[in-house]
Amino acid sequence: MEKVDIERVVASAPAYYHNYIRKAGEGDLLESMESQIEEARDFFGIQCHDLRDFRYAPGKWTPTEVLGHLTDSERIFQYRAVRFARNDKTELPGYEENDYVAAANFTARGMESLLDEFEYMRRAGIVLLSSLTEEERWRSGIANGNPISVYALFYANVGHFNHHVGVVRVKSEKLQ
Repeated sequence: MEKVDIERVVASAPAYYHNYIRKAGEGDLLESMESQIEEARDFFGIQCHDLRDFRYAPGKWTPTEVLGHLTDSERIFQYRAVRFARNDKTELPGYEENDYVAAANFTARGMESLLDEFEYMRRAGIVLLSSLTEEERWRSGIANGNPISVYALFYANVGHFNHHVGVVRVKSEKLQ
């Protein structure tokens, strides 16, 4: 994929996504998406194996719940992206991630199942992004009351992964 001006991507998203987009970095977006699959398997499947149900503070998510949240976000961001890429002008609602995690019961599932689901969703996103023209990638729509481009959704998703893995990594290292 060709190099994308990250500041143009930032400008095509609401302010609350700017940090996530910048955390995605300026490298090849498809390569970043691909590499995060193995990073997820290594981090959640191996490094967090004994900490899968650890909460670093009351009300904070466990690594298992973080992984489930990342997968839910993949699904939602990809749904928004395909709608906007296809020029669907329907305004899409936001979602309350804490309610989703509370309703999902991720901790009752095996980590391998959650990792497989994340990988399937991420690979679907890679195929979707790869199939889009440059014009389609810059199309936008309204989600949660704010305009956002298809590119911004994919960059935010990669940065969102980096953010959550970074938080879990820092909190779990304090235990060792």
